[in-house]
Amino acid sequence: MLAGMSIPLFTGGMLIVMLITYGLSGLIAPLTLLFYGLALYNAGFYTIKEVRLMGFAQMLLGLMNLGFIENGLLFWAIGFGGVHILYGIYMHFRYE
Repeated sequence: MLAGMSIPLFTGGMLIVMLITYGLSGLIAPLTLLFYGLALYNAGFYTIKEVRLMGFAQMLLGLMNLGFIENGLLFWAIGFGGVHILYGIYMHFRYE
């Protein structure tokens, strides 16, 4: 699981560092969502299926954010905030 998550996260992190270097800051938000989603999707093969679904949601938000580059912070809030809160609520009621 560690390798499944670390490869997309490391690759995405290196790409984002390069984007910052070249001043392409508009692509940072969508790509962080995309690579984090890929990492979660890969981790989902070693854990429960809901992790894959959360990864898919993160990737979908990242792709949608590519169409609305100027709203990167909003998509970050939805992805890293809203999706995780909804996932936590779902997991609480599903497994508690």
